Amino acid sequence: MHYIEEKVYKYINNNIHLKRGSDVILGVSGGSDSVALLLIFLALKSFLNINITLFHVEHGIRGKESIRDAEFTKDLAKKYNIDYEIVHVDALAYKKEHGMSEEEAARNLRYNAFKEKEKKLLYDNKKVYIAVAHHKEDNVETVLLQLIRGTGLRGISGMKAKRDNIIRPLLCLSKDEILNYLRDKGQDYKEDSTNKDDRFNRNKIRHKILPILTEINDKAIDHILNTAEKVSEAEEYFSNKAIAFIEKNIKNKKINVKALLKEDKIIQEYIILNFLRQGITHGKDISKKQIEEAMSLIEKENGKSINLSGNLILVKTNDEIYLKKKKEIDELSSTSEEIKIKPLKIGEEEILNYLGYEIKLKCLNVLNIDFIHKNRYTEYLDYDVIKHNLYLRTGRKGDYFFIDKDKHTQTLKKYFVNEKVDRFKRHTIPLLASEKRVNYIIGYRICESVKITEKTETVLKITVRRIFDE
Repeated sequence: MHYIEEKVYKYINNNIHLKRGSDVILGVSGGSDSVALLLIFLALKSFLNINITLFHVEHGIRGKESIRDAEFTKDLAKKYNIDYEIVHVDALAYKKEHGMSEEEAARNLRYNAFKEKEKKLLYDNKKVYIAVAHHKEDNVETVLLQLIRGTGLRGISGMKAKRDNIIRPLLCLSKDEILNYLRDKGQDYKEDSTNKDDRFNRNKIRHKILPILTEINDKAIDHILNTAEKVSEAEEYFSNKAIAFIEKNIKNKKINVKALLKEDKIIQEYIILNFLRQGITHGKDISKKQIEEAMSLIEKENGKSINLSGNLILVKTNDEIYLKKKKEIDELSSTSEEIKIKPLKIGEEEILNYLGYEIKLKCLNVLNIDFIHKNRYTEYLDYDVIKHNLYLRTGRKGDYFFIDKDKHTQTLKKYFVNEKVDRFKRHTIPLLASEKRVNYIIGYRICESVKITEKTETVLKITVRRIFDE
């Protein structure tokens, strides 16, 4: 066994732990790194007891050169008599459609293609891995790029040997080791011309920054990676602390702010980050700025919110923070249909279904009422006052009610704020109103002017029942 193959074999056993009998999809572009990956896995196939498939994605970017690389990988597969598949995609069209860089578009399409191939191999509970050919210098470039862009600990902790089912078996090798290995094996490969283009930031780091760093210290690459590994350990520690907090303190997908503030600031940040990752499909969409804004939300008064990616909003109400979909909020904010209540005679009742509530209205003679059983969802109003001008609806701008017998008013909005009613629930609370005057905030309180007095003759009994949960 070649010493490079032995080195990778040990790295796989110590860091990746491939399940025996599994399928490994090898991402082979035709370049030196991926060709070395192929040869190493061919040599280790029997030792690892795995099945391998060569997989090539032709991005439609580099014209004839791209087609040349696809043909080269097909010839490699035939030469070594292994299964292969070549997929053609249009990265330029994808870039335009999704408004992203060419590099990002190609990467997304490549991994989408990997996932589709993975689905085809998933049978009989077999484990399927996707192997990519990143090496030491690739890892350092990633760390430096993240550091330059501005990132948290996770960003500068570097690539992992295994994340989910994506494996990187060559992270233990330098570029020179890969090239020397191919030279020893007498295996050629194809150069991607874009790798020389310094318009790409990764290439600038590869061609200009790394040579200077290694000139200062020839062990610079190893030292950076050692530091990244330590950062990774710290990041994992903080993440585990955050996850433990979330498991203990989150109820109904809401974080208790008072409990959160008892933690150290860095743990708070990780709690917020992990909480957001649960609600946002792509963790990469969570920026450092959003974490900072979320942290500032903790200190703000209830009712405040911030916009996040993925059409989500982070909200603070009742000393809790939680995620809401903007679409849901927009729907709640729209004006709900109002229902005009027809006048009822004594003994008559009307039952209405509204916003998930069953609302029963019944007209009674005041002398026939037992007020002992009054509760939050049973209320009595002076029907003589509201009989001919009553509507069932939700809140609107300018709504008010009387708070005392002297007819001092309070706006509905101010009442909700004082009572700490979630501002995204306010538009789901049914009201019995007469024009702008709110007679009854159902489940909360009634207007002073419609309370029963010694002059009241007819009463409107309102009984409310929830039809379904939120």
